[in-house]
Amino acid sequence: VALGAGLAHLRAARIVEASRDGIIVLRDGRVEMSNPAMQQLVGRSASSLRRIGLKPLVTRESAWEIDAALDRLRAGGGEAAPEILEVLLEGPDSLLDTEVVGVVLDAERILLSFRDLSQRRDLERHVARSQRLDSLGMLAGGMAHDFNNLLAGVLACASSLRGEEELPVAERERLLDTIVDTARRGGGLTQRLLQFAHGRVKSPEGVELE
Repeated sequence: VALGAGLAHLRAARIVEASRDGIIVLRDGRVEMSNPAMQQLVGRSASSLRRIGLKPLVTRESAWEIDAALDRLRAGGGEAAPEILEVLLEGPDSLLDTEVVGVVLDAERILLSFRDLSQRRDLERHVARSQRLDSLGMLAGGMAHDFNNLLAGVLACASSLRGEEELPVAERERLLDTIVDTARRGGGLTQRLLQFAHGRVKSPEGVELE
């Protein structure tokens, strides 16, 4: 039995060492061990982590959240469900957005696993930007069609004004008003396109064309 337990412990230790997630084990609230991924994540050695503990590595708000999660884990003991939360971790150069999973190992030890979410956030931003560009391309195609309709109206009015020298004053004014109104509609389309491109509107609004 002792040999089997020792082998299981050895396998677990190897898994922790090889994990890409940062892992620390707290014993009575103090850092007992950390794996290489955790040391790289925060830019500190194993001995440094044991000396300074966890709280200096997180923001004040994150420290409160971790303390509350640890209290729940201790209260639940071996039956406690894993705690999952997001905290800001002090990296070597900047704050890191991390997902933390806490589990109870035994009556004295709690394991915390830190996963850096920075790459996921970057990917989400890249996907969102690609989607915006796709939407912008579709919007530009639709607006090109709308602009053609507007220009067709302007050209029709201009042709009428040029070709009919004896147009009544009222008709001439009507055609000029139509040209001005159409130009304003075109300006409105351009403004909506610029707002959409800068993310100030969620979606383009329709414009009625006569």
